[in-house]
Amino acid sequence: MSSRPAIDPEILSSVERFDREMEAPDLDLAQRRKLYSSIMAEQQPTGEPVEMRDLVIPTRHGDMAARLYMPNHETPPPLLVYMHGGGFVVGDLDTLNVPLTHVARESGCAILSLDYKLAPEFLYPVAYEQCEDALDWAIGNTKHLGVIDRFGIGGDSAGGNLTALLALRCGQAMGEKLVWQLLINPVLDFPGVELRENLSHQQFGSGPILSSEVMAGFNKAYFPDREAMLAASPLHADMPATLPPAYIAAAECDPLRDDSIHYAEKLLAHGVEARLKVFPGMCHNFMTLSHKSKTARQSLDDVAAEARRSLRA
Repeated sequence: MSSRPAIDPEILSSVERFDREMEAPDLDLAQRRKLYSSIMAEQQPTGEPVEMRDLVIPTRHGDMAARLYMPNHETPPPLLVYMHGGGFVVGDLDTLNVPLTHVARESGCAILSLDYKLAPEFLYPVAYEQCEDALDWAIGNTKHLGVIDRFGIGGDSAGGNLTALLALRCGQAMGEKLVWQLLINPVLDFPGVELRENLSHQQFGSGPILSSEVMAGFNKAYFPDREAMLAASPLHADMPATLPPAYIAAAECDPLRDDSIHYAEKLLAHGVEARLKVFPGMCHNFMTLSHKSKTARQSLDDVAAEARRSLRA
């Protein structure tokens, strides 16, 4: 096995604390969700705030809460529809207030963050179908949102999976409206989580932040059966004729690192524009560590620059 890359010292104490608290064996699901939200609430703003507005979006699985981040621009901006991470089990609208505010402000793009239903109460494909409905709703409500008819979709971890699935299944139907997809440390191969054959799984299967054991638990909570697990794995999907360009941000010290690398290679092999950046010393969920790490802050600046380049072109 190749030598294991080192975790950035700037984030080491934070990720060790995260693992110690989140892996406490006596936590039930409600307590784990509350603790995750509490830890995420410790993020510090990276600049001036933007206008935020909470919304309710109708979906086939009931109403879904959402939050609109609107940059300070005189003309209506394009819209990035965003899905948070958390293994489909934890996470909410507050989890990513800091990074999404930063990206909206620095990119000049509006962001619509979605609070999809979580497992195990709601199994696949509920979360995906809610996000699909929300994307359709956003397309039909540009005036209400105050945005132009030019869209990107994005997400981190579980949200990165939902993003890739939306691009694969809806990209052609949206035509020229969907111009970009943003994948941040996405999970793209659910059977691979259990096989653990990738080098990144072998190097970082014990964490930090995300371990193979935790991911297997997420799989068990989210999927009704193995067929669904395979259907939700973009690395196993057929590529449609056209897909929007992708920016993929991966963490060097993440068991999911190689998912990103392999998916970028697959997109490029099918003629899809794909830009991949692997951030050294970073672990899973690194975008929430911008108050601790220069590299994590740079990752947000890079996402904002890519959004500006792709959506405001």
